[in-house]
Amino acid sequence: MELYLLIFKMKKILVLSSFFLLLALSKINAQTNLVPNGDFEIYSSLPTDYGQCNRAVGWNNVNGHYPFVQGYGTPDFYYLSSFMTGYGNTITPIWGNGQMGLVTYNTGSIFREYISNKLITQMVYNHQYTVSLFITNGNGMGAYTKGSNNLGIYFSNNPLYQDTCEPIPVIPQIEIDTIIYFWNYWQHYSFNYIADNSYNYITIGNFRDDPHTLISTYGNIGAYYFIDKVEIIPVLNILGDTIICKGDTASLTATAESIVQWATALKPDSIFSTNITIKVNPAITTTYLAYGATDTASFTVNVVNPPIVNLGNDTNLCNGYSIVLDATRNNATYLWQDNSVNSTYTVMHAGLYWVTVETYKHCSASDTVIISYSSCETPEVFIPNSFTPNGDGLNDKFEYANAEDYEIKTYIYNRWGQLIFESENTDYWDGSYKGKPVQMDVYNYRIETTDKISKEKKVFSGRVTVLK
Repeated sequence: MELYLLIFKMKKILVLSSFFLLLALSKINAQTNLVPNGDFEIYSSLPTDYGQCNRAVGWNNVNGHYPFVQGYGTPDFYYLSSFMTGYGNTITPIWGNGQMGLVTYNTGSIFREYISNKLITQMVYNHQYTVSLFITNGNGMGAYTKGSNNLGIYFSNNPLYQDTCEPIPVIPQIEIDTIIYFWNYWQHYSFNYIADNSYNYITIGNFRDDPHTLISTYGNIGAYYFIDKVEIIPVLNILGDTIICKGDTASLTATAESIVQWATALKPDSIFSTNITIKVNPAITTTYLAYGATDTASFTVNVVNPPIVNLGNDTNLCNGYSIVLDATRNNATYLWQDNSVNSTYTVMHAGLYWVTVETYKHCSASDTVIISYSSCETPEVFIPNSFTPNGDGLNDKFEYANAEDYEIKTYIYNRWGQLIFESENTDYWDGSYKGKPVQMDVYNYRIETTDKISKEKKVFSGRVTVLK
C-alpha cells in the first residue's frame, strides 16, 4: 500500500512538472509568436468531422458556421489521433498533431474558406515582423487536387465577415502570387512585414475572385490546402533618435522583446540596462546593442556639436552707415530678432541684434551684438604758418594737427618753385632739404588729404615761414 502511494505521488509530481513545463513553454512562445495556437496543438475538443475549425482554440470561421454546412465555407481542423480524412488528402502535420485545411478554389462555383484568429498582442505600427506558415496540397489522392495562387494573409483591426462562401473583398498584406503545388511535402513560406497599422486579427485564405485566380490545368474539382505552424514573430529592432545635439538625451526603445539587455558596441559584455526603453546621453557618436532572446539589434546615435555663432563685437557706426551681420553655417536654419530667416542681416539702425542658428533638431546656438550710431565728422586738418627747426624741442617741425584721420600727401616748394620735399602719409616736414637745414625763408606748400572714413578729398595750399 505504501509503495502504491509512493508511485502515485511520483506520477503526480511528474504530471505537475510536465504541466508547469508546458505552461512555461507556452509563455515563452506567447512572448514570441503573436498567433495564439499557431500550430493548432491546443483544442477544446478533438475534431470528429469537417468544418470544426473552432475546436482548435482561438481559431474561427469568418462566417460563423460549424461544423460542415452545405453551401457555406467551413474550414477543417485535423488531428492525428482523431479526424484526419482531409477529403482523401491525408498528410502528417509538419509540427505536432494538429493542422488546418481550407478551400481556395472550387470548379463550377465561387467558393472560399477562411480561418481567423485574434492576435495575442496588437501589432505595433511600423514595427517589423517575420510572418511564416507551412503549406501543402496533401497526398494528391483526394477530390481536391488542383492548385491555385493567391493564398493570402490579411491583418485587420476588427474581425472579417463572410456571408456564406463568397470571396472577402479585401487586399491582403501578404499574398503568394504563384500556384502552390506540393504533394507529400510541406513548403515553408516566410515574409518580412512592416506593420502599416496596429492590427489585432489575422485571416488566411484566397481573397481574390475567380477571374483573378490562377488554377493549375491538372487535378480535380478545386484547390485545397493544409496549413500548419502559423507564426508572426516580432523582429528585434531599436527605435529612437538617430542624431542628437551634444549634451542632449536620446530615447531608445527595443521592439518585439519582453526581455532585452543593453550594451554598447565598445563594451558589448557590459550590460547597463534591462529596460525596454532607455535614456542615453552620449558625449560622442555611440552604437548601442540590444540583446533579445533570439536576436541582437544595433543602433547608432550620432552626436553633433552645436553650431559656433559669432556676430562680432559690439560696434559703433557713423550715422548713415550700415553693417552686415553674418551667421552663415552649413545646413543650418536661422532666426533673427525680427523673425527674419536669412543667413545674413543688414543693420542700418542702432539696437540689440541677435540670431539663433539651428543645424539639427534643437541643436542650436545664439549670439547677440549691440550696434550703436554716432556723429563721425572728421576734424579739419590744422596747418601752422611757421615753425622753428632749431633743435630746441619746441615747434621744430612743420606739423599738422588732426592728421591721424586722413591719408596725406605733402609737397614743399622754395620761392623759385623748386620741389624740395615730398612725402606720403607723413604729417610733418622737419625743415631740411637733402639732409641739411634750409635757410630762413618763406616756402610754399601743397597738402592733399583724404578722409579715412568718408574718403572725401581736400587740397590745402599756402605759405609757411621757417624761422631760426
